[in-house]
Amino acid sequence: MLDIWTFEGRSRIYESLIESSRLPWSNQDSKSSYTTLSLANIETWSAHSGNLLWGLALQFVWQFQSGRHYCVQDPETLLHAIPPTAWWSSMNTCHSVVPWLVAQSLNLGSLKGQDLDNSYVGRSCHPLPARFPVSTRGPFTSATHETMFTRWHTYFSEVARLQALSISEFHSQEDDIRPQLAHLLWEAHASGLRYGLEVFEPELRCQSQPEVEMGVGFCNTVIGLKANYIETTSPAGILQLNRTILPQRVLTSFEMEKAFSDLPIQQQKFVSATRKVGRRVLTGRYGAALRTPLDALTALESSGFAKSISKL
Repeated sequence: MLDIWTFEGRSRIYESLIESSRLPWSNQDSKSSYTTLSLANIETWSAHSGNLLWGLALQFVWQFQSGRHYCVQDPETLLHAIPPTAWWSSMNTCHSVVPWLVAQSLNLGSLKGQDLDNSYVGRSCHPLPARFPVSTRGPFTSATHETMFTRWHTYFSEVARLQALSISEFHSQEDDIRPQLAHLLWEAHASGLRYGLEVFEPELRCQSQPEVEMGVGFCNTVIGLKANYIETTSPAGILQLNRTILPQRVLTSFEMEKAFSDLPIQQQKFVSATRKVGRRVLTGRYGAALRTPLDALTALESSGFAKSISKL
């Protein structure tokens, strides 16, 4: 059983996804260079290129390292347990567990024969454990829920089609393939954020107000970005973004009016910009649609976030 409520279990999910969706990009490393993702080899992982899913894996690592999964290490197994009540962890199921299930349904996964252990949900105090998306067949609880699975199915179906091409056919179309695949991935990513924002509000409310504002603002901003921001995604670039722009610790309640002066200046700007977006979303000033208006993206430009992504 693959325990989705440990850092190690989700790391194996990403390892499986990345390995099973490999495409023969002209700059892709050889298969022998892959190792299991761990905190000790993030640098090695980030050295690879050619798979757009690296971005999701490295975002997961940032969430873990910055303390946003609230993990506790088991002294016997040494596994890092992820409590389902952590909002970032719940949101991450839409970008790890869901794509893994879809890839498995298309026979793309390299963890064939293994089942996902979602029993932690039953042991938690969740009032609605069914909110966790663990089936590709439904029943779907909302249009947003169904759209998320549909978008991921579209993405991995296209990967399967491309894997069936000969190397010469693939390379002859490579310049057109990358932006199209980036667009499909961005649609899947955004649909997961929309679903998570819709159903994981109880977990969100357990966070500090600054963390709530930053998290909601971050998600809505990512939804608003265009797919061309990740057409040439470099894992090394994403790792650099994680370290320089994204805050490396959880924001706490007593910092409500403070400028987070202990953070580097770029991280302070990012926190300020995303909290501004988050406050406007939460107070309804941006309406019900989960999209980021132009002025929110403009605000993020000042933090260096959008500019950094466009260079990845």
